[in-house]
Amino acid sequence: MDATIQQELTDALGSGVRFDVPMRTMTSLRVGGPADAVATPADREELASLLAICARHGLAHHVIGRGFNTI
Repeated sequence: MDATIQQELTDALGSGVRFDVPMRTMTSLRVGGPADAVATPADREELASLLAICARHGLAHHVIGRGFNTI
């Protein structure tokens, strides 16, 4: 992920975004490679900012719950 996008996400979400996160730590089956970024917006405003950034940069995004049924 581009450093400017990382900075934009950090500016919008602060500690609510992490980079190069191993997905195995977030799934019930404990499998999965690294995600470029994992975001946990604190409120609707942060969610709206996150989705706007994803749209502006053409970033794929997926909503996951507790990680069950996620590989």
